[in-house]
Parts: sequence; C-alpha cells; structure tokens
Amino acid sequence: MVLAAIPEGTTIRSVYELVEVRLGLRLDFKVSASKTIGTASEIIATNNPGRTNLTIVNLSNNSLYVSPLNAASSTNGILLGAGGGSMAVNYNDDLLMPALEWHAIASGGGSAVFVLEAFLL
Repeated sequence: MVLAAIPEGTTIRSVYELVEVRLGLRLDFKVSASKTIGTASEIIATNNPGRTNLTIVNLSNNSLYVSPLNAASSTNGILLGAGGGSMAVNYNDDLLMPALEWHAIASGGGSAVFVLEAFLL
C-alpha cells in the first residue's frame, strides 16, 4: 500500500485525522457487545459494503467456526479456538472479505464472541 505523504504544515491531532490525511478515508469503529453464539449457524456480521475491517474473537470455552456468505459448520468454516481464537480481515490484505456477511456456529451453547468493525463514514 502506498501512503500519501503528510503535507508540510499539516497539524494532525488524532489517529482519525492521520488516517484521513494518509489514506483519504474517514473511518469510524463499532464494538459490539459480546454476542452469544449457539449450536445453530447464525449471522454474526451483516453484509456491509462500507466495512473496511472486521475482527472476531472467540471468548468462550467452545470451538467457534465462522464462514463468509454461507452457514458455518465444523466442516464449512474457519476454526477460532476456545479462549481467544480470532480472525481479522481488512480490505487492504483481504479485498472484499470484511464487507461480506459472516456466519458463526459454536460447539456448545452460550458461546461469547467479541466483534469489532471499522467502516467508512
């Protein structure tokens, strides 16, 4: 990724301003409260064409499987291990992956999951 140089004399007061100057993008973040995933596949992040980054962390003692676009299962998904297994996708490295709808399923009920999103304003 080629980042734009910061013009001389520009005053940067926050990371938000730095991202806007360097990338020409205005971003915001959304932290969802801990979600609870069960043993049936469900949508954990809806389709969002403006989402640039998506991080999912498995906070539970169960295995969690995530899958873009289709229902997740132990045979159709990315395994996020118990107690902190995570996945992070961003538009720069993963192209459209952060914008897609993501599904999740856990090996046991009541599995806590943390979701963090960044999106264009």
